[in-house]
Amino acid sequence: MKKTKKYMILTLAGILSISCLSSKVLAVDYAADEAYYASLCSGLISPKDENYQICQGYKQYLLNKKYDLEKTQGDLQNKINEVKANIQLLSAQISEFLGRIAELTMNIESLQNQIKKMNENLEVLEVTIQQKEEDIQTKKEYIVARMRSAQYQNTVNPYLDFIMGATNFIDMLNRVSIISQLDKADKNKMDELEKDIQALEENKAEVERQKELIEAQKIDMDRQLEEVETYKNATESLRAEFESQEALLMEQMTQNQSYIDQIAASIPAFTGDIPESSAGFSMVVSGYKSAGTWAYPSGSFHAGMDIAGNVGDPIYAPFNAKIVMTHDGEDTYNSWGQGLFGGGNVVIMVGQVNGRTYALELAHMQKGSVMVSPNQVVSQGQQVGRRGSSGYSTGPHTHIELYDCGNMSIEEAYNQLRSGYYFFRVPLNYSGSCEARGYTPCRLRPENFIPY
Repeated sequence: MKKTKKYMILTLAGILSISCLSSKVLAVDYAADEAYYASLCSGLISPKDENYQICQGYKQYLLNKKYDLEKTQGDLQNKINEVKANIQLLSAQISEFLGRIAELTMNIESLQNQIKKMNENLEVLEVTIQQKEEDIQTKKEYIVARMRSAQYQNTVNPYLDFIMGATNFIDMLNRVSIISQLDKADKNKMDELEKDIQALEENKAEVERQKELIEAQKIDMDRQLEEVETYKNATESLRAEFESQEALLMEQMTQNQSYIDQIAASIPAFTGDIPESSAGFSMVVSGYKSAGTWAYPSGSFHAGMDIAGNVGDPIYAPFNAKIVMTHDGEDTYNSWGQGLFGGGNVVIMVGQVNGRTYALELAHMQKGSVMVSPNQVVSQGQQVGRRGSSGYSTGPHTHIELYDCGNMSIEEAYNQLRSGYYFFRVPLNYSGSCEARGYTPCRLRPENFIPY
């Protein structure tokens, strides 16, 4: 949307980079007797108070302490997130183990039922085989007895009597044939019984073989079940450890938050102090994002976020702040390169949001619309100007740049910005971003903080 000349930007990069450097305070060991300094610095303190400098130092000491605790809170939260992720992973594994246990248990029960049925079948087969064997034995005994009777010399042969009792030759032949058929029938019956026994024995052997296979499968499944249950128990134990860690970390966070609240309540108040914006950032201006931070749509570097819309739309302070500098008087259109650092009509402010200090630039305002002046304290949501297209701008939009000053006080940031260094000499490229720089002061993505 807009492109500021590099040398103008670098000049402006000077007014807002020193502000996050530490201010000079008295060398006092506040930690040695916090209760004393809390009492000494109670009430509203003015610059004329003899303990003003000591109390300013005590305030900075408390802010640093609060910042360290908040950083610890962030670290604890990261650890809690990691622990929760592990708990979720372990819970998913336990669910898988339970599913596998249920499956194995069902399969084992099925195998047990099969084994039970096979045992019943084997019992039936054994009874049947025994009956068949008894039938054969009875038949054998009958045939043997009959054969012995036939061979006994002093006894009448019943077969001979039967044959000789024929009335004629034809009748005799018929009787011989009957005896032959009876012997043959006995032999066939014996053969059939022996075949039945052989078939039953083979069936029994097959059932026993299948039973052995199923029993082997059951043994293997019993082993798998024991293994899975061991893994499940170990995983549940590990999950319990993580849950214990989570509880301890949460307890630490609760204690730390209590300390943070106590510190916040004990920070000395000074005349002209700017209230912290504890509810976070609020919207600067209505419209839509026409260009994001770090790059224009064309690809060239862009230090902030552009919100496009209508000329004259109101622009608001996104947090309680102190106005550092302003510029007005440039034409809404056709003032290319004019105004504060080429930004046309501009407002720069500093303030604290949730205990952290930020610097903000709002550029390209409408001519005559700037409603604030340097050193003025503004409230979050207070109107500071209107949208325009002044300076390096190709259409109506509000350029927003946001800087992280860490745990620096508002006064320190204000004084350093007023000293003539544009935004703390943060490089006007990606290396000046908090993502790349890794320490404050650094440039942030406004779209990650300011609603639009």
